[in-house]
Amino acid sequence: RDARYLGQMGKPPTATDTGFRLDLSYKDADMVDALVRGYHEKYPNITALHVIGTTHLGREILALRITDNPTEEEGEPSVLLNAAHHGGELLSTEYALDAMRTLLESYAGSTRVQGWVNSLDIWLIPLVNPDSNWRYMRVSKHCDRKNARDNNGDGELEIWEGVDLNRNYPFRWGTGEVPSRGWHRSAYYRGPSAGSEPETQAMMKLANERHFVASISWHTSATKVLTPYTIDRVENIKPDIPRSFIQPIVDQLPTQPNDKDFTVARKLYSVDGVDQDWFFHTHGTLAYLLEGSHHNPGWTMALASIKGARPFYQLFLDRLVKGPMIVGRVVNLLGKPREAVVTIDEIQTFNDEKWTSRPSDGRFARAVTRAGTYTVRATYGQKTASKTVQVGADGWAEVKLVLR
Repeated sequence: RDARYLGQMGKPPTATDTGFRLDLSYKDADMVDALVRGYHEKYPNITALHVIGTTHLGREILALRITDNPTEEEGEPSVLLNAAHHGGELLSTEYALDAMRTLLESYAGSTRVQGWVNSLDIWLIPLVNPDSNWRYMRVSKHCDRKNARDNNGDGELEIWEGVDLNRNYPFRWGTGEVPSRGWHRSAYYRGPSAGSEPETQAMMKLANERHFVASISWHTSATKVLTPYTIDRVENIKPDIPRSFIQPIVDQLPTQPNDKDFTVARKLYSVDGVDQDWFFHTHGTLAYLLEGSHHNPGWTMALASIKGARPFYQLFLDRLVKGPMIVGRVVNLLGKPREAVVTIDEIQTFNDEKWTSRPSDGRFARAVTRAGTYTVRATYGQKTASKTVQVGADGWAEVKLVLR
């Protein structure tokens, strides 16, 4: 029924001198797919296109890797930007596409953007749940949250079927019938088992490979930034680095077009099996969920919301590049990488967190929120190595741990 969307549906993206028009309408899964592929073709020197998974309906889940040498492994801290775990939250995808355009189209002329792209290994996934997006746009508004699992296995996909991907992650999955639902008709159905869905599995596999230092997951529409841990009765680390990292960023954000200011919160309501808590518990990722100002408003208001939310990811990337951060590598005596448990004496955890270096190259990165002296330890089996590093208010402190 939306005239703007109907005017663009089925058409290729409209090209510009530096990229593509993103300001014409909301976008369905095919339009997003074409934009991601189009931007990769236009900027092959700073992008690599990855298919990280395939949905129940056979749609590819695309990730665009954005960095100065995208086909090489330079050991840079990896960062995840993703949207639309709930495919009907169309505005969340627009936030992600806006970030993609800025990172690519402004790279040549902006030293600020060059700092992000040259220093970090950025993975951008604008549509985690393309089946949901497609069904929401083409079938029914009731298909806004869940993917396309045929829950009863009868070969017919009804509008109530599917799994809420942001209740499907394994950490504290299925703690009760309030945070999520075991009834397969519920909009908050958590799935038949933890991590059962191909979209969830794709995100987990990528995270297990990259060990993201930080992430943003865009949603709609409470004008909040949620910080881990969000699940009830899960104790936060001490000091609470996720909150102290993000609060100064949120404090700088402008008033949004709904006349509200972004605020930091632990939760909107009780949840379990959510992506950001799994990312944080499994890899120590400073994983944030941004609830934008609106849910699929008229297009003029949508553009205002995109503009209002833009400073969040920009200040977020500024903070990661600026530091403070501890980056390092764990190797054995032969210099080969080790996937070791990396801890920092000055940070306490309470939920059996085992944050490791990457198996591929032994790299790790931990953002901290204040200058000081930190003791970093790596443990691999019975072997342990440690070093004390001085971290300044700005910059990255580098450490190499050799397991003898």
